Amino acid sequence: MKPVLQTPRLILKPTVAGDQTRIACLLRLPEVRRYLCDDLVFLNERISDILANSDAHEPRDLGLWAIEAMDGTFLGIVGIHDVSEVFANVEGMAGEVDVVVALDPAAFGRGYAVEALTAMINHAVALGRRHLVGAVDAPNVASHRMMERAGFVRFGECDGPCHRQVLYRWTHG
Repeated sequence: MKPVLQTPRLILKPTVAGDQTRIACLLRLPEVRRYLCDDLVFLNERISDILANSDAHEPRDLGLWAIEAMDGTFLGIVGIHDVSEVFANVEGMAGEVDVVVALDPAAFGRGYAVEALTAMINHAVALGRRHLVGAVDAPNVASHRMMERAGFVRFGECDGPCHRQVLYRWTHG
């Protein structure tokens, strides 16, 4: 079972089926779905698939975690998982573990995304991972800052479903 992770301000809990409603609400917010979901409104079936994919990664301690403030307020999701099919053939991405962060816009600008991402990095290191990767839509300025603040370095670009993607790599040590 994936561990509960804690930072100075956050508790990261492995997602469960009961999180479907709050994750659906998060991923349907225009500010979140614009880049993360290629501006598509995910139906409940798609959210169920996302949670099932997270569960499939659980034996390797990968998947999604719910980001909560210390008072239990749901702030978003963060995770590490196998690179998606979209990037499976992109040099430098194939076979790697990818990061994802989705934060409620009400929590933007407080450093929560970097704090949660750093917890994922620390978890990956504890699992023996030496590299993590990520792809960010080129116009998503806030996510570029988040990746760089968490220690990721740009290593390339590729076409994405809607936008050009900037590719990032984090290396341990």
